[in-house]
Amino acid sequence: MKRRLSLTLSFYLGVQFLRTVLLTTAVLATFIYLIDVLELMGRLSNVQDSVISALYLAVLKLPDMLVQLAPFAILLGTLISFTRLSRTQELSAIRASGLSARQFLLPALFITVGAGIFNLFVFQPISAVLLKQYETQEQLLIPGSAKGLITRGGSIWLRQPLADDGEQFIYAKQVTEGGSKLEQATVFTFAPDGTFVQRLDAESMTLLPGLWQIEKIFVMEGGADINWKDQMLMPTTLSVDIIRTSLTSPHTLPVWELPNFIRVLQQTGFATQEHMLTWHRLLAAPGLMMALFLLAAPFALRFSRNYGLGRMVLVGLGMGLGFYLFGNLIATYGLAGRLPLPVAAWAPTVVAFLTSLALFLHFREE
Repeated sequence: MKRRLSLTLSFYLGVQFLRTVLLTTAVLATFIYLIDVLELMGRLSNVQDSVISALYLAVLKLPDMLVQLAPFAILLGTLISFTRLSRTQELSAIRASGLSARQFLLPALFITVGAGIFNLFVFQPISAVLLKQYETQEQLLIPGSAKGLITRGGSIWLRQPLADDGEQFIYAKQVTEGGSKLEQATVFTFAPDGTFVQRLDAESMTLLPGLWQIEKIFVMEGGADINWKDQMLMPTTLSVDIIRTSLTSPHTLPVWELPNFIRVLQQTGFATQEHMLTWHRLLAAPGLMMALFLLAAPFALRFSRNYGLGRMVLVGLGMGLGFYLFGNLIATYGLAGRLPLPVAAWAPTVVAFLTSLALFLHFREE
């Protein structure tokens, strides 16, 4: 008669697995945090209180990194958890009681599914908010050549520093021609001390190399009359590539806001490949976590029979790294237009599932 997994044993195995995954995640988080702090301290070397600023910015950035590394944390946690249970002969005792691997893996699998759902719908939105704060603070401490924002209505705000340390803010109600033309645009110019210098209201602005070609403009300067010009040229450090890369990052948007934002980008003529790929990869992440769990489990279970801990962990880590590199490679093909973006996003998950199934069959842990 086939035995059933008891509630007490399920709870025990689940707690042991969850504890190991959380500890593994904490170790990864500490490692990533320290690397980010060191990198930020180098970039903030000329900023007052650079150490405190680096510590704060690294905290804001860390959740986004953990969202992306969650499948890898599950992989490591699975290897460590079940290998430890094998070394203490607990798995041997469970097997001797008549329970199959398919049964005693269920508690950990359910926790993995729950972790994937939590990561997607709870932790990712929190990390998106914190990453947005990180980018805002980073821009204040380390000013770049431009900073842009697309709003839900499709309008755009751009900011760029001037040679005399002043600033310009450019607003446009509509963006066309892939970001090279702004319709119904307004340019605000401020002196280095923050005083208003000039306002331009234009029918359109076309981006040329190093210049804005502005059409049908009202010019208003402080203390002067409003003037009308048919056309004028204005120097700029912006380019279409700079504008594209300075727009809202897909990682700063909650998963449920990405589809609407992608539609806005499509309406304004900007490329949406990166945002589409990020959205599909977020949706595929829970499946990838399950697949990497099923991929790691056969190695940990096999250890109790033939191989040593070091060899099993190294092989499992090697496969995890291989899937990580494969995911990045296939994503590059998707962004280059050589593969459909959904295929590029979901392919690692599908391949990991098929590989894990083959390993279970090979190790006879079905």
